[in-house]
Amino acid sequence: FGKRISQNPIRNGEIKIRKKRQVNSDYLDERLNNLLGEWSRTDSKNNSKKTERFSTLVKGGAILERFLYHKIEGNSESLNGGGYQLTVRDPSNGKLSMWFINKNRFFHAGYWQIKDDKTFIQNYLNRRYVREVINNKEMRAFFQKLENGNYLNQNPTIFKKTLEKSDNVSRN
Repeated sequence: FGKRISQNPIRNGEIKIRKKRQVNSDYLDERLNNLLGEWSRTDSKNNSKKTERFSTLVKGGAILERFLYHKIEGNSESLNGGGYQLTVRDPSNGKLSMWFINKNRFFHAGYWQIKDDKTFIQNYLNRRYVREVINNKEMRAFFQKLENGNYLNQNPTIFKKTLEKSDNVSRN
């Protein structure tokens, strides 16, 4: 007479909760909303792929960036590495602080610099990773290395958005 009650209806696919997840402006810079979602690029030789996924945590008070590197051989892809970066506001100085997380360690990686609504720079010691959002479907990204007081561009690539921020399933 009874029916089994699912202990986790979201994981079992019985319920899908979709809500537009945004950055909480009380804790983070709301311009970071332009990065939310999943971005992907394949190198010019079509032998490697990188995906970057930005999602909000703690009711928009933090951003988790997951990045994965894939090796492409013919029609197959294999995971070749990756990691996570957690972004939160540093209470000691008010800067947007990045924490790097991988299987071996967790450490402070650097700080964000946001130039305008579409230019996002992750600063690490003598290098930085620059992302320029071209439109809501494309982003140009490149590393820069500090040499003789100037930052030099290294291999700009175009990322395409593959998953919208509103496609994230809520886990709060």
